Amino acid sequence: MTTSIRPADQEEFRRLDPYAGGYSPESARVTPLALISAGYRAQGRDGHVGLPRATRPGDEQQIHLHDPLNQAPGLRAVLEANGWSYLTIAFPIEAPGFISQIFTRYSSTRLEAYGDGTQITFIDNRPQTMESNHGQPLHRVFPAGTSEYERLVRTCKADTRIHFCLAEWTDDGSEVVFPDGLGVYAIRTTSRHSVRNILGQIAYTSQFTHGRIAGLPFTLRIVHRPNVSGPDGTMRQIPVWSIVTTPPSGIRLSSRTFREVATQALREGAQLMLPAPDVPTYEELEVSGPVEVEVDEPTEEQMLVLEAGGRADQAHWTRTWHAMARGVTWVHNGHTFDLTADQGRAAFVRDFTQGRTGSLSAFLQTATDEQATELIAALGVAKQHMLARRYSEIYESNYDDVRSEAPSRPASPPPDETPSDTLQTEEGSTAF
Repeated sequence: MTTSIRPADQEEFRRLDPYAGGYSPESARVTPLALISAGYRAQGRDGHVGLPRATRPGDEQQIHLHDPLNQAPGLRAVLEANGWSYLTIAFPIEAPGFISQIFTRYSSTRLEAYGDGTQITFIDNRPQTMESNHGQPLHRVFPAGTSEYERLVRTCKADTRIHFCLAEWTDDGSEVVFPDGLGVYAIRTTSRHSVRNILGQIAYTSQFTHGRIAGLPFTLRIVHRPNVSGPDGTMRQIPVWSIVTTPPSGIRLSSRTFREVATQALREGAQLMLPAPDVPTYEELEVSGPVEVEVDEPTEEQMLVLEAGGRADQAHWTRTWHAMARGVTWVHNGHTFDLTADQGRAAFVRDFTQGRTGSLSAFLQTATDEQATELIAALGVAKQHMLARRYSEIYESNYDDVRSEAPSRPASPPPDETPSDTLQTEEGSTAF
């Protein structure tokens, strides 16, 4: 007898939800064993909840584990062994099935609103509402297109969870491992940069695997990308999740070995992934064996991009350049360049690329995300130098003006006299 994972004659279970007015529209989903993030909540003081803090470049711990039920001791052990800086992961199903998003708004103590592109639910816990609703908060639902939805969605963040499994490199390639039992973990982030970064690398890698990604090992880590904070244009570092196709040290992943490694990894993923609706039976999997997958061999140039974390998002980095370059001048070889002008931008890019190109567009077409980050960091340094020059010019100019207008200073008092602005103590003089 053939046993299907989801028999066709079995009616799908429908969960009741009083807030939905009957059956819940949500489909069943797997709850991750634990979450990891690029931040943490600081310790509270005086009875107040601590503020959320993002990981900083100099922090000893880059990845933070959230496992209140202690369901993932295996994940904790791997993080500790890796110095809390990286993980080797694989995605259990094909993209975008392992990514879920929802709009959320939190106060310091509770969830206030949640929803998606179709509706937002506001949790009304005002005293008068609680009193009229039998002591319970009222969930008010506002459909998309209403003024209430538009107002609420602007106050929310896109709460993203990226589900993954752990992977290990072996002598034969790689394999997916489950140190905490058959379950998945999730990255939790509200950073659109992180989501775009991960999806961009997946899209780039999958072009060599005919759209397949489940089972391929990636190195997951946090990189700190320079960004602009506020209208003053001061630089700050923001943590961004990044996945990179890199094998362990001692193994060179080249265009000649990529096919072998990727094929074995995708076969591993095919054994784990059971996509709907055409779900094969267990017996069919055993009879047919691993699914044969097609893998293209990337060129050496493409391999360098894979190992560096994927090509840069050209539109994103172009916008970042123009936002940061506004009002910045750059002094080079005795010449001052306006970096918002074509000539100045070309001179800066040509100097950064050591003469390879003076075109920002041409540079970003072939640059990796890391190289684009370095370019923006160099632009930030140029801005800081400009501000330092302006400060020096203003300070020195004002100082010269003060010196030319100030009357001559009186002679210093004799050694035995004490100035009126000095306090004599047993240990000596202390100026106020």
